[in-house]
Amino acid sequence: MTQNELDALRARLRECWNPPVGAAEAQDMQVLIRVNFNQDGSVIGSPVLIEGSASPYGPAFAESAIRAIRRCSPYSFLPPSKYEVWRTIDMTFTPRDMFRG
Repeated sequence: MTQNELDALRARLRECWNPPVGAAEAQDMQVLIRVNFNQDGSVIGSPVLIEGSASPYGPAFAESAIRAIRRCSPYSFLPPSKYEVWRTIDMTFTPRDMFRG
């Protein structure tokens, strides 16, 4: 995927994500979520937590990321011609990346 396509994906997720209160201050927290997509950009099944930071916010942080992925679906802007590239994406959610302008 091009940088513009990745930026569009990140921007879309930023619109849908409501991280837990206090997460913006926990800049080093992160979760890695695996997402499988249909060709129309809709999410297949449930996104899967691959790894996350050990933190009191951890479970709520991961669940908020999964909710954002579901809420944003479908990702119809993903190019059908590149489906093999984006059919499975591992997405990293961090306050630092998602809250920057």
